[in-house]
Amino acid sequence: MAGGGGAGIAGQGGGAGQGGVSGQGGGASAAGGGGGAGAAGGGGGQAGGSGQGGGAGSATAGAGGSARDGGVDAPADPDIVWQYLGPVGSFGAAVAVDSANVIHVAVNTQSNYVATHLRLDENGNFIGQDSDPLAGGTAYQAIAIDASDDVYFAGTAGNASGYVRWGGVGGTSWGHTELYTTTGHAGWRDAKIDSQGRLVAVGESYTSTGYTAILRRYLPAGGYDLSKYDSGANDDTVGVAVGANDAIYIAGRNEIANSGGIYASTGTFTGWTAAGVNLFTVLFANKSSCQMTGSYTNGWSTTVDGAGGLWFLGEQCDYQPILRKYDPATGTLLINADYVVSGIGNESRVASDGTSLCAVGYGSWSSALPSGFQVYDADLQGNPLRKFQYHLLDDPELSSVAFIGHDRIVVGGTRLATSTQYQVWVARLRAP
Repeated sequence: MAGGGGAGIAGQGGGAGQGGVSGQGGGASAAGGGGGAGAAGGGGGQAGGSGQGGGAGSATAGAGGSARDGGVDAPADPDIVWQYLGPVGSFGAAVAVDSANVIHVAVNTQSNYVATHLRLDENGNFIGQDSDPLAGGTAYQAIAIDASDDVYFAGTAGNASGYVRWGGVGGTSWGHTELYTTTGHAGWRDAKIDSQGRLVAVGESYTSTGYTAILRRYLPAGGYDLSKYDSGANDDTVGVAVGANDAIYIAGRNEIANSGGIYASTGTFTGWTAAGVNLFTVLFANKSSCQMTGSYTNGWSTTVDGAGGLWFLGEQCDYQPILRKYDPATGTLLINADYVVSGIGNESRVASDGTSLCAVGYGSWSSALPSGFQVYDADLQGNPLRKFQYHLLDDPELSSVAFIGHDRIVVGGTRLATSTQYQVWVARLRAP
């Protein structure tokens, strides 16, 4: 299987300071006029929503501003409906929205290796945050919600095993778990629900000598009815989508290695029937302009749009995005919608609200702007609708996107330039 600019963030109960970050209880902003006074300060930290009494803003936070369609918008980006900054030491890995428009965010903590489940309402108000109770450490990479609003988390346990947690309706019951164990290490990178309520998870098993792509389809009551292990290749899988008749589509890469280890990669896109029979395999070789060693072409994500169109998101060896539409039965290329970023672009996920596409990651649309949260919206013909960029604090990254109507709910993280500790960032962006 081949597999200064923006307005500060309002904290929970706190007002936003121009150019700075106002935290729970109304942290002051040093970069732009004072932050608004907070409402009664709620608890900071893991269950408190905004981080630890509110991170103070700084000149770093105000620098860069936001960008829309490649231009700077000040003092605030009109595409941002609201934005939420979580506690220090946390990063948003994935997001999903339930039928009541509750936003569920899979969050990983940096200090104690505990995965948490953050919940916000559709207006960005904090509802709650709970930690996965499994001992030994957990990390989430994916979150999925079925038609009954049962929440599922997928990732890694103990830094060694693929891990799936049944969260129940609302995601707070911490129910059944499944572990994928193998020689070496294993972990799930993405997961989606099919029409029968089964959870399709993809990832990799790895040792010091290489990677192996893995897939498993879990049943709603526990156990699984499909499992694939690609023992014949050095490859891994990163993104998955489920299409008509519960066909499975996977984005990933093949590692190219010699006795000295992995030195390059080829992007991959594969299709499978619900029974696990291969439909097609598409390979993305490195561009001839890239050097032989140290060139990595990747498949990152895949999605099915509202018309049944199958899309692939990847990255060339020169860090330029790959966005293409394929025939879901044969893998025949239908549309090449590759787009251009300035310098290095790092794509994470692509998803569809039914009538358009949204790709998220980090990078810049202009060499004049610092790297920031980056969003690319396109119609179902691959034509660009919007190029969004927003720089907050330092090293901002987006990891996932979901939808409320056609508005985008994006998650990721950012950090102070003086810190290695990230803060989860969630924002609602207006429909393009």
